[in-house]
Amino acid sequence: MLLPEARDDANWVEDNGIFLWRPPDEDELNAEGRPDIELGSLKEGDQQRFGIKFKNRPRNVLLVGSAGIGKTVTGKSICINIDKSNQDNSDNPTLLIVIDPKKDYTDLVNKLQGDVLYLSVHHNLRLGLNGPADVPPNVWIGALSVSLAARLGLVMSRTCLASLISRLLAALNPWLKEEQLNNLSSNGKLIWPSLKMVLDAIKIKEVLNCFSSKASYGETLIQALEGLIQDSGGLFNCSNGLDIQRDVIQKKKHCVIDISNRPAPVVRLVVDILINQELVSRLYNNYKCDHTDVCYHVDEGDLVGCKYYFHITHYRTVT
Repeated sequence: MLLPEARDDANWVEDNGIFLWRPPDEDELNAEGRPDIELGSLKEGDQQRFGIKFKNRPRNVLLVGSAGIGKTVTGKSICINIDKSNQDNSDNPTLLIVIDPKKDYTDLVNKLQGDVLYLSVHHNLRLGLNGPADVPPNVWIGALSVSLAARLGLVMSRTCLASLISRLLAALNPWLKEEQLNNLSSNGKLIWPSLKMVLDAIKIKEVLNCFSSKASYGETLIQALEGLIQDSGGLFNCSNGLDIQRDVIQKKKHCVIDISNRPAPVVRLVVDILINQELVSRLYNNYKCDHTDVCYHVDEGDLVGCKYYFHITHYRTVT
C-alpha cells in the first residue's frame, strides 16, 4: 500500500532535490544540559561535540548502519565512557551487562576500570530456570514460560510449560506448599528443575496427557525442547544458574557475556532470560532509584529483533 506513495516521494525528490534539515546548533543540541558522556563531533555545521544524557532518565539507544560503518566501535565507546563516568559517581555507578554474540566485546574485560565478570556459553555460563529471589515462583514461571514458548514458536504450549515447571518445582521441594508458590519469601531457597528435567518429564505419556490439552502440542513441545538442549550444549544443564541480581548487580560488577557460535533461538532465549531476571524483579517490587543504575547492551541485536541497542534500566521499569 505504501509503494505508490513512496514512488510519489521519489519523483518529488528527483524534481526538486534533497533538502536536508540543517544541523542543530549547540543550544539546540544541548537544550537539556551537557551530555553525561561524549561520543564525537557532528560532521555538519560547527562540528560541535555530541553525546548521550542518560543518568537522569531511561534511554534506549539504537545504532544502525551498513557493515564497517563503526557500530561496534561506537558501542564500545559508550560502554567505556559509562564506565569512566562511574569514577566520579562511585556511590551510584551504572553497571554494564554486555551480551556479545561475536566476541567483539571480550577486550572490555581489560579496558573497563570497574570489576568485570566474564561469562561464556562455552565455559562457565549456566542458566537455570530459577528466577529472582525477590519474586514469587509463579510470577517468574509465567514470564519464563512465555519466553520459552515464544522463542520455540510454540505459543500454544505456554500453559503446559508453566504448569509442568510449577509441578516439578513442588516435587523437588517437598516442603513447599501450594500457597507458597505465590509467596516471594520462599523463592531464594528453592531447587529448580533443569530444562532437561522438564523434557524428561513431558516425555512420560501420563504426564503429557495430564499437562497438554492436545497430544500434538505435547509432541511438538518435546521436539522443540530436544532441539534447544542439543543446540545449547551444557548451557541449560543446571538447577540454579546465573542470577543477575545476586551474582552481578549486588556485587557492583560489570558483566560481559559471550554467546558466540550458538543458533539464533538459543541467543534469543538467553537474552530474554538475562533481561527478564532484572525486569520482572523491578516491575514486581515497584523499584525506584534516582539514577540510571543498569545498562544492558546487546550486540547484533537483529538476532533478537533490532540491530544494536542499549537497554537502560531506571526507576521501576526497563524500557
